[in-house]
Amino acid sequence: MIAFADLNTEILASTLQTAAYDFVIETDGMIYVRSEQVPFWVEIDMPAKKLILRTHWSIRPDALELPILRFINRCNGFCFSVQFWSDYALERFYGAYTVPVTEGFVSRDFLRAVREFANSFSLAMRFGLALIKWRAVSWKMLRN
Repeated sequence: MIAFADLNTEILASTLQTAAYDFVIETDGMIYVRSEQVPFWVEIDMPAKKLILRTHWSIRPDALELPILRFINRCNGFCFSVQFWSDYALERFYGAYTVPVTEGFVSRDFLRAVREFANSFSLAMRFGLALIKWRAVSWKMLRN
């Protein structure tokens, strides 16, 4: 176990590399993982002492808001570990998974979270095929 105070992007990257994941470390310190079912970002939230895995996909511009909200409620009902939401104005469907590391970082637990997050988001996308476009949008676009 690695103490939270010693946790950094390089340790996360080394763990991903050991498990043969394809990823890049972005200039802002986020890790973009490309080798799972859906691409996603990993970041360390130092104040909250947690890791956040997140991604988003585009919603069809012709999709109605009420079906999207119902879809998100179903997703949040079947998958308690991933939090789903949308921004109808931006036409985006989001998912985030929080990994607490207050007691320290365990690489095995992190890799399990990576697989579970990607599987859960992929499953949600399959449920919502009629609402979601199959293309990723850069998370940086959201933050700008």
